[in-house]
Amino acid sequence: MMAFEIFSKVLPLIFIGVLLANIMCHLNILYKLQKYIKNKYFPIFAIYFVSSTSGHFLLNNLCNKGELSRENLIPLYFLGMFSFGIHIILFFAIPMATSLGFYVGGLYVLIKFLITCMYLFFGILMLRKNNTNINIDFNFESGGINAIIKDTVKQYMRVLMSFVPSVLIITYLIEHGLLKTV
Repeated sequence: MMAFEIFSKVLPLIFIGVLLANIMCHLNILYKLQKYIKNKYFPIFAIYFVSSTSGHFLLNNLCNKGELSRENLIPLYFLGMFSFGIHIILFFAIPMATSLGFYVGGLYVLIKFLITCMYLFFGILMLRKNNTNINIDFNFESGGINAIIKDTVKQYMRVLMSFVPSVLIITYLIEHGLLKTV
């Protein structure tokens, strides 16, 4: 039963995040925003902020197309995970911290923020070390609504393949007393 509760709350949110990220790509929202904001990393930040799964797919696709070298994959992953970390802090850590009280909750958010900043620090450090000037054009050739749905389902199914078994195993272990919960 615990697994069903988790699935009913988390899986729709994951689907919505993946769908929004695909809409942003296929409708060239990222391309338009990148031109307006004039930041070459903005699309990566935006995709990761909405869905880390879609961010991983974006970086993988850029590598497969030859638009991104393997040496820049890890630094850009770190920058994306910084953006995703900010998402986690805003939408999960802060609301949860309010139930823990000012001191414990504040300490929890502070630790989450410091860890998230490490992603930013190492990402920038690695990009500078590589002396990289990355110019990625995010002008996406969309296949319309069919492509949005196809990409969303493909990415979501990959998430399900790892997330569902993990949750089932962990909840089984908890329910049978093999893992102690607080």
